[in-house]
Amino acid sequence: MNTAHLPFKPKNINGRFHLTAPQSLCIYGDDISETLKYLSIIGDFTVNKGQPLHLDFSEVLKLTAAASVMLFAEITRAQLATNKSDIITISPPTDKTQRRIFIGSGLFKAIKPGGESKLENLVLSKNIYQSGIDPAKFSLSVLEQIKSSGINLSPHHKRIFSRGVQEAMLNVIHHAYDGFSSDPLTGIGRRWWHAIIVNREKNRIAFIIYDKGQGIANSMSASTSLPLFNHGECIKHVLPRGVSRFTDQPERGKGTQDILQVTEIEDNSMIVIYSDHGRYMEDKKTGLSECLHMKCSVHGTLIEWQFPL
Repeated sequence: MNTAHLPFKPKNINGRFHLTAPQSLCIYGDDISETLKYLSIIGDFTVNKGQPLHLDFSEVLKLTAAASVMLFAEITRAQLATNKSDIITISPPTDKTQRRIFIGSGLFKAIKPGGESKLENLVLSKNIYQSGIDPAKFSLSVLEQIKSSGINLSPHHKRIFSRGVQEAMLNVIHHAYDGFSSDPLTGIGRRWWHAIIVNREKNRIAFIIYDKGQGIANSMSASTSLPLFNHGECIKHVLPRGVSRFTDQPERGKGTQDILQVTEIEDNSMIVIYSDHGRYMEDKKTGLSECLHMKCSVHGTLIEWQFPL
């Protein structure tokens, strides 16, 4: 296999390719392009080419929340799609701080060799990283995770948060994988990956959910006569109440407002949505919002809510 064209050059060592991660895995800033290229190589080698892969994280000095969820998705997708629990092996970071976070956060347990039973054990053990295909089951699991993290939401805020989480999960089931086969992406089902990450130092909590579907822009354009938007503008377009790709069904499209309303839990909450080439951000503290069309793609949709503890 010729790997000379790849930005990261996996080396074949005794029949298993070794891929060294960049020092920074992050989609929030300038590192996004390199991070997404790295993640795409994982899927290409394992899911598309069936090649066993060793991921070497020894040089990693920064691994941010959203990137960790996408890494979780890419690795477990490969395990499920190939039906080989050890298709990917892992070396953790050597930096003491990063190694402690990598292992202690639950990420290592989430991405270590395993299959469906490993994912089920993540739920049973209340790991912060989970993956599912059943919104009813996992919306309750998320509330249990919030509680076990020591976060006490008021009954009103709990309802807002629960509706937003469930709507994000339902969107995966109803929209993300339309256009794929009934069992999309080689056996993973209509699946999402999520995590609840508490930052005690910054006194903030983040909920992140990611799917490997077609993205909002492709979902909308496939069945409507909407004018073409850049992908950031398309995210912004679907968020108001009542906007749906089902233009002949006025009752549809109500739930996206539930996703936005999670940011009303606290004044300095924020939401960031990446979908295919689009990025949309709304910051309640500063009043700023941003939508843009990126050169690179997240190959799906990622929603992140942040709010103070």
